[in-house]
Amino acid sequence: MFIQFCESHSLKYLPTTEDTLMLFIADCEDRKLRHGTITNYLYAIRSLQLENGFNDPLNDSFCIKRALKGIHVSQDNTLNRKLAIDHSIMKKLEVLHRTLDHNTITFWSAMTLSFFALLRCSEVTVKNPIHFDTEKDFTRKDVTFINENCMKVMLKHSKTDKIGTGVELVIGCTKHPVCAVCSMEKKLKLISDKNSPLFQFEDGTFLTRKVFIDHTRTFLALIGINPQDYSGYSYRIGGCTSGAMASMEEWELKLLGQWTSDCYKR
Repeated sequence: MFIQFCESHSLKYLPTTEDTLMLFIADCEDRKLRHGTITNYLYAIRSLQLENGFNDPLNDSFCIKRALKGIHVSQDNTLNRKLAIDHSIMKKLEVLHRTLDHNTITFWSAMTLSFFALLRCSEVTVKNPIHFDTEKDFTRKDVTFINENCMKVMLKHSKTDKIGTGVELVIGCTKHPVCAVCSMEKKLKLISDKNSPLFQFEDGTFLTRKVFIDHTRTFLALIGINPQDYSGYSYRIGGCTSGAMASMEEWELKLLGQWTSDCYKR
């Protein structure tokens, strides 16, 4: 492929130059080739050069390294970018969670808290399915009702809280079926011990990342949405999007979501 590229553009391939390789990389990117495929082509080109007695064209090439890194980051972001679960989707999901079933109440309280508090998936789920960490994971006592219209949630750890200082989040009642306060009120009625895990199922197991995402995708499929476009992070994205549409200020969203960068503006 490289030789054909050079011949079609009247470029010399033995020996090749950094400029020629940069043009070849750009052509591969235009052809939508993956980062790994482009890298393999470059390794083959290097072998061709060395076998014919020429120097390694990839050795200490800053431009080529930067180009490959840029392609890798761009393709990785495109591949992993998930869609937002916005308020319109939450309304459809709420209809399917209207039940007194213990486990369904647990799921819905976690879903609405993730949405309205802009929580990361790792903040609402437990890391270890058989070990609950009271120093990091949500317990019953981490939720306090200020009044019937407002609650405080103590987030003991987060991605941006490296030393575990913790932050208190205030969530208001929406007076709407999709409401973190209302769903949490139902959940707390199922928990007697203040030190008990907040998101624990009837059989004693905890809400893990996999269980949370699997449940989310199952119910997205039930409402006719492709579940593979969504993840546990989709609640955070959707909450931010819906907040912006509801005229929340940028600084409010950044503060609530504990963002240290401007990625919440994407």
